[in-house]
Amino acid sequence: MAKQQNPKGKSRPVISSETRPRKPGILPEAKPMGTLAESLIIVVFALALYANTLGHKYALDDTMMITSNAYTKEGFRGMGNILMNDAFTGFHGEDKNLLPGGRYRPLSQLMFAAEYGIFGEKPLAGHLFNILLYALACLVLYKALLLLLNSERFNLAGFSFAFVVALLFTVHPLHTEAVANIKGRDEILTLLGFATTLWLSLAYLQWHKRSYLFLLIPVYFLSLLSKEHAITFLAAIPLLLLFREQRFSRNNTKVLLYLGFGLLAYLALRFAAIGIPKGSVVNQELLNDPFVQASFSERLATILYTWIRYIGLVLFPHPLTHDYYPWHITYKTFANPAVLLSVLFFAGGAIYALKKIRKPDLPATGFLLFAILFSSQSNLLVNIGTFMNERFVFIALLGILLVLAWLLQQWIRRTSGKPTLQMVVVLIVVLGFSIKTISRNTAWKDDFTLFTTDVTVSENSAKVNTSAGGMLLDRAQKATDDRQMQLLLNQALPYLRKGVELHPQYLQARVLLGNALLLLNDYKGAWESYAACIRMSPGYQDALTNARTLGTRALLYKDFETAGVVYGELMRLYPGDSEYATGYAEARLYRGDYTTAEKMLDSLAVVNPGNSRVHHLLGQLWGRFRASDPAVPPGRRAEFLEKSRFHLEKAIAGDTANYGMVENLAIVYGMRGDLATALRYFEKALTMMEQKEKEIPADLAARKIRSENFYRIHRNIGDTYRNMGRVREMEEHYKKAGAYSPGSASSP
Repeated sequence: MAKQQNPKGKSRPVISSETRPRKPGILPEAKPMGTLAESLIIVVFALALYANTLGHKYALDDTMMITSNAYTKEGFRGMGNILMNDAFTGFHGEDKNLLPGGRYRPLSQLMFAAEYGIFGEKPLAGHLFNILLYALACLVLYKALLLLLNSERFNLAGFSFAFVVALLFTVHPLHTEAVANIKGRDEILTLLGFATTLWLSLAYLQWHKRSYLFLLIPVYFLSLLSKEHAITFLAAIPLLLLFREQRFSRNNTKVLLYLGFGLLAYLALRFAAIGIPKGSVVNQELLNDPFVQASFSERLATILYTWIRYIGLVLFPHPLTHDYYPWHITYKTFANPAVLLSVLFFAGGAIYALKKIRKPDLPATGFLLFAILFSSQSNLLVNIGTFMNERFVFIALLGILLVLAWLLQQWIRRTSGKPTLQMVVVLIVVLGFSIKTISRNTAWKDDFTLFTTDVTVSENSAKVNTSAGGMLLDRAQKATDDRQMQLLLNQALPYLRKGVELHPQYLQARVLLGNALLLLNDYKGAWESYAACIRMSPGYQDALTNARTLGTRALLYKDFETAGVVYGELMRLYPGDSEYATGYAEARLYRGDYTTAEKMLDSLAVVNPGNSRVHHLLGQLWGRFRASDPAVPPGRRAEFLEKSRFHLEKAIAGDTANYGMVENLAIVYGMRGDLATALRYFEKALTMMEQKEKEIPADLAARKIRSENFYRIHRNIGDTYRNMGRVREMEEHYKKAGAYSPGSASSP
């Protein structure tokens, strides 16, 4: 028997492939590196199945990690910040501690930054690299499985057991979330790290080259930089080595030791970057902590329910969705049949695996591998912020596939090694998985497609209902056709209302609902949505900003009652804010409460004498309303008009771009009988209106206001020319006014 030097220089026997003892049931071996045909099939499937994502845009969390992440968008210059901050800091601008322990996974984001620096905001590059990396990861996994399974044949058209498992893994539709979404790069890199770590560990056991041990350190270090989930490799790799050797030897210990060196390097960098992980989330909100309203018993039962759901999706991956937030999944109790099934399945699997722990067979190994790789994302040890997600079993489902392949192999053996039917079964499964993968990829085309597709599956999820409604609302705001805008808004409303109904404390849902109602000119309904947000979170900026917009539009479109309610409530909540007080005074002015309006506006003018809006309102109060009262004596009328002129000129001095102020000043001069000056200001106002015409919003109500404004100013200019006796100019402007009159066929 030949001799070979071991790492310490001592001789030990080498067992040839012909004489090596095999585990019971192991069939004749093939080459440990597999066949070129098997490798090519794995790579071709990986590339072909995801080729239809190359034309996709950014979607879902791509916004957080790429398109709206300040560090990523700095390209190569942002890499230092990426290395020294939590993964979400570049998006939020600060470490908000939204999830327990933080998220430090810079490797994928460093790649995004490099791609951004080279290609710019081009999703094609991101999708292409995802596909290539996924194909590489699946290939390396296949090579690792060849070593793990001792190159066992499957008796299926000559294919190896490792190939069948790797192919099923490659085509599995649960991987679409990670591969079709660019942000899923962290999952792909973690898979590549796992496959490479496993191959190096097994290669060291097979060939005893110390270089494999040294390579374990950087590979595992990079795996951890891809995603913290790689911490589970410290248990998964020894388990697989134990299965391969059927004993835990000194070599297994060496592998674990070198993995530990990689872990120490990662922990040192992580500590230097983000410090000690924080233990709990800052925002105890349902969409950050789905169990916040659950009892301990409900929490545990719901977690167990999601576990059996994962197993079901591995076996039959349909329907798929990116959203498992409340209440697509609801709280469960231990009386739920699925929860009881989960208890029986996992308890039975654990008992069987523990009985085999000294010399685990493939079913025990597969079950334990799934449990170990899934543990960090199971919600049992750490709150992951949602009930479940398909990407959370991205690597872990390998364990279940090992068991399924083993069961299929036993079926082959019990049918006298005639694999025709079994081969048909494998082909059907591979074909079905492939079709589902290609089909599911289409949902990830962009946010609009993803949300409007998945809302039909996760129909009781507050989050995806709000997201779908938000996408339709966004399209409505960009629509140039009024009918199309109305159609999109009416499609958005049911989703947004359902989002609020499912989660009444969901502030974003209420704001988006308010925005849709605002565009539909339902100011009362819009205010109810914004007001509810403000009551729940007085500092919620989106609600406050949009409430201001609502108040402005209500004034513009002459809904002074709603404007008074909006500004009155905002003024009560924020008594020191002059903008709210001015808005309330304006609403009171146009509702005829001149006394209240005058008192408030005079006070505001004293506090802020340079406020153009306040002076404009005072100018209208004294000219348009007070001086126009027929009961006012001529002497007082002249006094009021002078006050109006004074305030309007102060307003124009502070805001030279406001044509409404200029038009009102023209009216005052006309009321005073100074027609030449009035005409000069009217024509100036008309020129300013024409210049600002393109800035007017495209919705129907705004266009109506535009027509009313042009109709009014042309009538006023025509009236001025009439009073001056200039008939030709009068008729010219009356004709122009007619083009804007309500119901005119020629009205723009």
